[in-house]
Amino acid sequence: LGKLWQAGVEINWSEFYQSQRCYRLPLPTYPFERQRFWIEPQTKVNLISQDINDWFYVPVWKQTIPIKAPINQQIMQPCLVFVDGLGVGAELVRELQQQGQNVMIVQAGDKFAQLRDGVYSIHPQTKADYDALIQELCLINKAPKMIVHCWGISTNIDNFWSLIFLAQALGQEPINDEVQIMVITNNLHNVTGEEDLVPEKSTLLGACKVIGQEFTNITCRNIDMLIPQQRIKPILIKKLLAEITTNSEDLTVAYRGQHRWIQTFEKTQLETANLANSPLRQGGVYLITGGLGGIGLTIAEYLAETVQAKLVLIGRSQFPSRDEWEQWLITHDDQNTISLTIKKLHHLEKIGAEVLVLTADVTNLEQMQSVKQQVLAEFGEINGVIHAAGVPGGGIIQLKTPEIAARVLAPKVQGTLIIDKVFCDEELDLFMLCSSLTSILGGLGQVDYCAANAFLDGFAQSKACQQKPLTIAINWCGWQEVEMLVNTTIPKELKNHRQEHLNQAISPQEGVEIFSRILHSRLPQVVVSKQNIDEQIKQSHAKLNLATQLDKLEKQLSKSNLSQQFHPRPNLKNPYIAPRSDIEKTIAEVWQQIMGLEQVGIDDNFFDLGGHSLLATQIISQLRKTFSIEIPLNSLFSDSSTIINLAEKVEQLILEKIENLSEEEAQRLLEVS
Repeated sequence: LGKLWQAGVEINWSEFYQSQRCYRLPLPTYPFERQRFWIEPQTKVNLISQDINDWFYVPVWKQTIPIKAPINQQIMQPCLVFVDGLGVGAELVRELQQQGQNVMIVQAGDKFAQLRDGVYSIHPQTKADYDALIQELCLINKAPKMIVHCWGISTNIDNFWSLIFLAQALGQEPINDEVQIMVITNNLHNVTGEEDLVPEKSTLLGACKVIGQEFTNITCRNIDMLIPQQRIKPILIKKLLAEITTNSEDLTVAYRGQHRWIQTFEKTQLETANLANSPLRQGGVYLITGGLGGIGLTIAEYLAETVQAKLVLIGRSQFPSRDEWEQWLITHDDQNTISLTIKKLHHLEKIGAEVLVLTADVTNLEQMQSVKQQVLAEFGEINGVIHAAGVPGGGIIQLKTPEIAARVLAPKVQGTLIIDKVFCDEELDLFMLCSSLTSILGGLGQVDYCAANAFLDGFAQSKACQQKPLTIAINWCGWQEVEMLVNTTIPKELKNHRQEHLNQAISPQEGVEIFSRILHSRLPQVVVSKQNIDEQIKQSHAKLNLATQLDKLEKQLSKSNLSQQFHPRPNLKNPYIAPRSDIEKTIAEVWQQIMGLEQVGIDDNFFDLGGHSLLATQIISQLRKTFSIEIPLNSLFSDSSTIINLAEKVEQLILEKIENLSEEEAQRLLEVS
């Protein structure tokens, strides 16, 4: 039956399971092949603390010794500068050219065009323009090794997508040399507490963190500054030049006046909450977005128990109206998700809360205005908002599209701005933002989620600089799954794995204790982590050198004649057909090496073999080196997900390249291929 379903046959599952009682269980998204692929675990250092007093960190800025530019040292060439409207980029270009550097300029315009020799224009929000720019530079043998991105100084450009499109364009070309991207911004970080911050720029921090983790030949750094009275001082240009010409490991730097600062995270002790000094009001009205989710309901229960709050719980999905609750419980299973939520709402009311459940999309201004009107009509006031709505991210940068990322960015970015606009005249006592450790650590496949949470951090810091009503961003570590993980019966073989997950995550009880302590502290941003945050940051930075480490390991293995352990080809529905041409054999060998398989046939599907986006990145990178041609990453995500199709694509690209080569160059390429 499973094979029929996999082949596209529509199954009447309701009829099939009619006499059975079913439970929802989390399962991997691949079939069980009953083959053992064991990797010996590495010895882990236990960095987890079980003492809640050790879990709190706050971002602080540490003054460092200013960097001095090396005398007569050339920076990596060529250099590409995205010039801004205030003239910082233009001044940098002038200084670099005086030093004899090979500098190319990019201006914001309506479309891609070469304005004159070494000067280009692109539309900041058009991906194809970035592709055309990098293709052109590679064609004339001027692929950039240093990129100075000054568009972060402007407020009318979405710098998150500018950086993403730039990284994607670099990733589509066979650029294997180290590339540094210096992202220059202003008014981004709260260093002195007197800045006029622009939190919308904070999303680019997510791009900076994750680009360097996913593209192992790219290092991405952020240099922030202030431009007093929109006037550029020569000393500031010299400081930026020093950053460009020096190999610094500081990925986030801020200049304030004459001083250079770097961001760190300092452990802090937060006192147990005292309701007498809490911003919470007895019987206060608190609106929780994502209020029907695990974290939202846990916080709601805390507010009900401590201050008998009037709770407004906002969910995006339609929820039964109150007069339908009892009938729903009668006609649905006890373990039904909505049934469990209804029981939780009844519990909140029993312990002293008044509950109003409303359906609204937090990114829709009209719907949130309607929510406000309903709340004021029901309770007469609103005392606080807890913004817990969010969508998890996923997917590597090279395949990220604005449509995919918008689902992740919108609830936290657009939603926060709409909440602020709708409720700004209500004199809130509290605006709590549920951020994530991801904004600090980044993570493979998490660029949009990292950016969304970085915005929440920046928004809270901006409100602190403005001395506006209390706004707090909590960078939560993982929560233990509410209900499902705790109550689900699992095989004894998986209990150790579950216990390891539970040890690293916080329980709902710990979550409300953390919530209350942070409320009491009134700090604008608090990071919550059971593991040492400094060690986690070091580990996240270490991913930058992953490809280099793998290359070194591969060379060491080949020198010592050690053989890599390969696994049998999975039991696929198509028969094994051996590679025939040299190109097919070369591609098959790359797949076998990277995927650890003894055999790969020309009709074997990349995903049926266990392939995924990160393996695709490695395979395409290796094939680019092998064939010396540009192979788009999405070749493995379209009609070329088999060796025979990919070989046809490679052969076509080789022929296209040969047309533009001399006879001698073409012969060398054919010998390699």
